[in-house]
Amino acid sequence: MKNFAVKQPIIFEAILLVVSFILSIIFIALFQALYFSLETTTALARIATGILLFIVFLYCFKLKKQFSSFPIILPALLFVVWNIANHFMSNGTLNSIDEFVFIEAAAPAILEEVLFREIFIYHLKENGQKPLMVTLISAAFFAVVHLTNVVGANLLQTLVQVGYSFVVGLVFGAIYTRSDDMFSLMIVHGAIDLSNRIFSTGSTTPYYVFAPFILLLIFETYYAVRLVSKENN
Repeated sequence: MKNFAVKQPIIFEAILLVVSFILSIIFIALFQALYFSLETTTALARIATGILLFIVFLYCFKLKKQFSSFPIILPALLFVVWNIANHFMSNGTLNSIDEFVFIEAAAPAILEEVLFREIFIYHLKENGQKPLMVTLISAAFFAVVHLTNVVGANLLQTLVQVGYSFVVGLVFGAIYTRSDDMFSLMIVHGAIDLSNRIFSTGSTTPYYVFAPFILLLIFETYYAVRLVSKENN
């Protein structure tokens, strides 16, 4: 399995994505007995899937390097700042906070970082890809997967989310390529999702909000490319 994953990392990642989906469905069926809401049950299933993948692919992780990415991870926290600022600019509502909000925010942080960053980037590196290419491929794959969100949303919203996901994947990929720091990325990813859940946006977004949003994406893209380019030198 490892040899195939190294020789064909993109195909292997696609297969692993399907396997993860099937595992999540199995875990959802098991967790239904706990009588949580569907969203919370799905979150628990994603966490369980992420932990299982972590155990199976433990060879991909350099656990001695955890929490080593400070201060290069700090610019990623601007996504949290953006979620809060966007909440106030669009007159959003403040959602209630309970333990389930934290579970639902932790689910994508755990599963997506294990699946799209750690495992994928490890195999791309072993395949001989350069750091910049590793970051671009992993970010592109992460963004394309978010095209599935077109179900239940309009095309424009989906395209914006895909572009946003690409930039987030670019930044996270660059940080992981430089540091191999999985747990710090999980914390920042969870913080981004948590702030998005608590500080929801209003029903209409003022036109002037788009300017700082585009500037944020440009800055984060520049930062990610600069960060990973130093790895090439």
